[in-house]
Amino acid sequence: MPVIPAKTSRISLSLLLLLLGSSFLLCPSLFAAAKDGPKHVIVAPVVMKEISDRVEALGTARANESINITSSVTEKVSKVGFEDGQKVQTGDVLVVLDQAEEQANLRQAQAVKGERELSLNRQLQLQKQKLAAVDEIDRIRLELEQALTVALEHNEFELHYQPQVNAQGVLLSAEALIRWRRDGHGMVSPLDFIPVAEETGLIVSIGEWVIRTACEFICELDRGGDLLTPISVNVSARQFRHADFIKTLQSIIQQTGVDPQRLGIELTESLLVEDVAQVTEIMTHVRALGIKVSIDDFGTGYSALSYLKDLPIDVLKVDRAFVRDIHKDKNCAAIAEAILAMAKNLGMGVVAEGVEVAEELEFLMARGCDVFQGFFFSRPLSVEQFKAYGQNQGQYQPVFRAEMLGDEAVR
Repeated sequence: MPVIPAKTSRISLSLLLLLLGSSFLLCPSLFAAAKDGPKHVIVAPVVMKEISDRVEALGTARANESINITSSVTEKVSKVGFEDGQKVQTGDVLVVLDQAEEQANLRQAQAVKGERELSLNRQLQLQKQKLAAVDEIDRIRLELEQALTVALEHNEFELHYQPQVNAQGVLLSAEALIRWRRDGHGMVSPLDFIPVAEETGLIVSIGEWVIRTACEFICELDRGGDLLTPISVNVSARQFRHADFIKTLQSIIQQTGVDPQRLGIELTESLLVEDVAQVTEIMTHVRALGIKVSIDDFGTGYSALSYLKDLPIDVLKVDRAFVRDIHKDKNCAAIAEAILAMAKNLGMGVVAEGVEVAEELEFLMARGCDVFQGFFFSRPLSVEQFKAYGQNQGQYQPVFRAEMLGDEAVR
């Protein structure tokens, strides 16, 4: 009798015997061999369900190794004949593979499985490496944060002072630059610890220490009577906007007895475009205390020039990026000239940062700049070195000149 099976599946003979046992294959009421080949067996729906259930019970991994095609496909068989007198139900076609086909398909399945496992292992290994790198960064960061707290308590920070001079090298003022002599690690670059201090909020406490220490040093210089040198300190945006910033300044001035006109603060240019009204108010309070306000690294912060005429600013510091090779780079020269002219017209002072060679100094002098800071005159100096520099003002001292090893990185 003609039969149109609903689905076709392929299965290995060994798995079929394992699933159903030999007794199932001997039951003519459940199976019938197709006329087009001994590999095709018509299986009643009840048997096909039994096979599916047992495949599922074996587990996905075992089934994938043994069954070449696990999803059934619709197939029409128009002429399938059976022996005379045999009665079978219309059912699904089950293609039983011989041993050679079974082994070939098994090898193919194992190869595919191996490639997938290899790809998965590579992905897992890459992910582990990424996670390990992130964990290491987090560990170092946490360790650095904890070490910064200890550094404040154990007085591991120190200030170095870079002279700001006229063309003859006479000391006019200085910038205080923080250094961290970490116990067991030596000097740590500000580039490594300042960003962590900013993000964690420790910069507020560290910044207060910097201001207090600089004020104490100013008082020490005053008592000596030889160096009446104004000193400026860098103030971060987070510290500047802190609710107690003005109160902190007032407290330090009162406790140290420093002349506030000998103290200056340096702010980054990018600060100018963030809530201008608040910035203007804080600057006004700072200047009311007698403290001068400088804009550091001017020309790199993309601030609107219109703010400059309204903000209470005393000094613009030309960024070293425009000073370096100013005598050879016409673009740097044009920007530096514009900053110098603008500051003069606005009644502001100018300090050129990063002066390293005589040609840069001469170019800036010819355009009206008269205060310079950079390795051409001196690297940042320790307290004792700074005192010695002041006592030898106007004299060329090679010991104070740039010994570039690492100094520019910790500027």
